[in-house]
Amino acid sequence: MYDSFIFDLDGTLWNATANVTKAWNVAVSKSRPNTPPLTEKDVTKIMGLTEKEIPKVLFPDLDEEEGLRIMRQCNLVEQDFLTEYGAVLYNDLEETIEALSRQVPLFIVSNCGHGYIEAFLDHYHLWNYFQDFEYFSRTQRPKGDNIRLVMERNQLKKPVYIGDTMGDYHAAKAAGIPFIHAAYGYGTIDDHTVPVIQGLSELLLWLK
Repeated sequence: MYDSFIFDLDGTLWNATANVTKAWNVAVSKSRPNTPPLTEKDVTKIMGLTEKEIPKVLFPDLDEEEGLRIMRQCNLVEQDFLTEYGAVLYNDLEETIEALSRQVPLFIVSNCGHGYIEAFLDHYHLWNYFQDFEYFSRTQRPKGDNIRLVMERNQLKKPVYIGDTMGDYHAAKAAGIPFIHAAYGYGTIDDHTVPVIQGLSELLLWLK
């Protein structure tokens, strides 16, 4: 049915909320020592947003330039922290990714910052299973555009995007490709005609 799978990362392949919160609090405490610590609830609210959008939610009193500066410091600390400690992988991820990669090429497109996808791939030694990836901080382009970039670079004809939020759904629509909702992740989808998976291993059924 599909010639490739393109994945969102947060809420689809892993849940990094706890460790991202720890990393960001280290970075924020250095730049804004009087700021109350972020909570996991705070970080969950901004999962899927870009580095330009996140400060408007977490630090609405800052101007755009200062907010972006703090976010980039957060990304630097986060990259080192996640590379060393990883996060919470969703059930059966490694086995499923290995099995899928034997049948179709796999890709990642995320709205994350520099080094985030690389930290995921580094910590879990998953580089061999993904052929390409793209993210907002590298291109400064919307997720739908980045999906198209991956499709064009890799000459994909019938890809599907797997994600957990309405933002992911709209990105797939913008790229002109089908969408599968990872219902175990952070978000819900208003379109009830969208195919749903309750676990990553269910993707293997789409290739039979």
